[in-house]
Amino acid sequence: MRTEHEELVKEVVQGFKDNPNINLAQFNNYIENKQWHERVVMEFFIYRTAIGLAEYYDVSVADYTPNEVFTKVRDWIVETPVRKLAKVILGDVDKL
Repeated sequence: MRTEHEELVKEVVQGFKDNPNINLAQFNNYIENKQWHERVVMEFFIYRTAIGLAEYYDVSVADYTPNEVFTKVRDWIVETPVRKLAKVILGDVDKL
């Protein structure tokens, strides 16, 4: 059974896959209609993914603007196969 947080992460991933050109302003407009706790989960997912990618590639997110960070995370999600995303993000290929 999926948790609410997993459903929100799946929603972000699917949204990026469906709209690979979404920008930060559009994403913020989208999550503006969510409950506050849902927005936090979605924003934290983007943040945590950015930190994980920065650690993996040994770069600092401080060197980038918020828009650049968002774009790099979005592009990574769009370009990465769903099964790999599920394994990396949720630890289980059947969850995403």
